[in-house]
Amino acid sequence: MIRLEVELARRGDAQAAERLAREAERMAQHEMQEAQREREHAMQEAVSREAEIKAMALHALMQSDPDKAMPVLTKVLQNRTPETDELRGQAVFILGQVESDQKLDLMMDVVRNDPNPEVRAHAAFWLSQVDDPRAIDATISILDDPNLHEDVKGQALFALSQTDDPRAGQVLRDYASRPDVDPEVRAMAVHGLAQHPSPENAALLKQLFGEVEDDEVREQILFALTQMPGAVDGDWLLSIISDETEEDEVREMALFMAGQTGNVDARVLSRMYDSAGDLGMKEHILYTLTQVDSEAAFDKMLQIARSEEDPDLREQAIFWIGQSGDPRAQEVLLEILEQ
Repeated sequence: MIRLEVELARRGDAQAAERLAREAERMAQHEMQEAQREREHAMQEAVSREAEIKAMALHALMQSDPDKAMPVLTKVLQNRTPETDELRGQAVFILGQVESDQKLDLMMDVVRNDPNPEVRAHAAFWLSQVDDPRAIDATISILDDPNLHEDVKGQALFALSQTDDPRAGQVLRDYASRPDVDPEVRAMAVHGLAQHPSPENAALLKQLFGEVEDDEVREQILFALTQMPGAVDGDWLLSIISDETEEDEVREMALFMAGQTGNVDARVLSRMYDSAGDLGMKEHILYTLTQVDSEAAFDKMLQIARSEEDPDLREQAIFWIGQSGDPRAQEVLLEILEQ
């Protein structure tokens, strides 16, 4: 097109000449923008490389002379310019590896005052590794600070999930139960409860499943319950699977859980398969049947392999039959081959 415009302009077409001028200006601007992006990328790489070198030097100094290294590390953490974000993140990691009386105070200072949310979140995570009784109180205080980013609070909840302190367990239960909390933070609290399996926590999560509206949190509740031995039974899962008012993702998660526990009535699953109008749901039910060790589950797979109208589902059933090791598998496979 440009070659055509050039030829038209050469022959005296003023509009073609104007279009060429605009295109030349656009291309020049594009080249300038590309050059600027390349310069910025090169600068970022240089800054990142320099941060890695300084972090290595700081780590080496910490290994050889911790007393000299701590004032340097403190200075690095307090130099809070955008150019030092990566170095401060590395410094938080190094601080997390050392034993020092200053460790808790430095971590808390970063959590409360560093301008970069990612650096603050790293510090909140490393609080869980601080061997100091005050660390629990410090971590809990993070959650009470309305000025801190949700990512930081999520890391604080993760830190609490790593300790057996009773105060931590109560905070996790409180946050999991609060509807005013950001869903991602609430999901992190639910995840934390999964690290502390107990009848009390299982009962709370089951109660919350019926009350919570956010699907992400509900899926996390289901996952957390699978981490608690004996927390769920097949009937409870089937009630979720069969509820067509539930979101598909939640029903599919319940199906997956049912397959993992194996504690589900295959006959009920078979009836659900027959009544399911969605091929995706049928596929999930079929997979769940493959995880249930019962004659009824295998009988249903045989029926699907023989008479299912959808070829993909038949193919999947045949695959799982071949993996089953059931003595009837060869018979049905030969039967299919001879059709």
